[in-house]
Amino acid sequence: MTSVKNILYRNFCLAKNKLKWLGALEDLKAFVLTEIDEDTAENTNWRSPSGGTWKFESELLAVTWRTKSMNISFEGEKGKDLTERVISNLKEEGVREHNSIALAQNDTEDDGGDITTVECETTAQVVCNELPTKVSEIKLKLNQHIVETKAELQQIKENFAEQLDQLRELSLNGGTKVTEYCLTSLEHENATLRHENTQLRRENDSLKEKFNNRSYMVSDLNTKIKNIEDEKLSLVTALKLLQEDSKSISLNNRDATHNTWHTPGHRARTNVHNISANYACQNKTARSAADMNAQEPDIITPNRFGLLST
Repeated sequence: MTSVKNILYRNFCLAKNKLKWLGALEDLKAFVLTEIDEDTAENTNWRSPSGGTWKFESELLAVTWRTKSMNISFEGEKGKDLTERVISNLKEEGVREHNSIALAQNDTEDDGGDITTVECETTAQVVCNELPTKVSEIKLKLNQHIVETKAELQQIKENFAEQLDQLRELSLNGGTKVTEYCLTSLEHENATLRHENTQLRRENDSLKEKFNNRSYMVSDLNTKIKNIEDEKLSLVTALKLLQEDSKSISLNNRDATHNTWHTPGHRARTNVHNISANYACQNKTARSAADMNAQEPDIITPNRFGLLST
């Protein structure tokens, strides 16, 4: 077991049968590096899935450290063996410390003197002798950690650049898909509007046709009404003429009755005169009616009541 491991092992302690790590995260990373190979170290990263918990997961070794309780556990192929070695080391350190304390007490009792100064000098000398080696090993681990951190940062940059390119590509593809969707929607809406426009045009043409038919019917009815009014006026005029003729005939008959009391010769002349007058009056009435009929033009109304029947 190297001196670096000895230093790192001092961060472990056992409390209530639970293994704890009292050091910092960087020291724990350095300890894990001493237990795994280079491939595992390069392909596995530390992560914190939740606040207060750090994990290092690989098939060879999986580490879970909870920073609040300081509890640490090892799993994987080397997990059980590493846990047993750490606990065994803690127990051995406890025995050595106990023996050292007992030995120091015995030496003090036998000599009857104070050896505190000698122990301090010896300890200081040992520490001074070990310091260069420890510093070199720590520098080596730190340099290795720096190199690994730089590699991780470079990998993160490359991953970020790759993800950024993917996002740009997705953005372009997404924009194209959105454009295609919009064009499809517009084409569908345009087709719907064209269909509705065609239907509206057909309905408009149908309404125009119905309106024209109604207009023709109204015009025909107006013409018929005018003809009926004209016929009415003609009948009224004919009735007036007939009334006048009737009055004239009545007066002539009255005069003829009055003249029957005169001489026969005179009565005969009077009768002839009355007959001539009546005949002339009748001819006049007939001519007047004929003239009126001649003045009124014949109105040709084909299918006069055809539209009313539809």
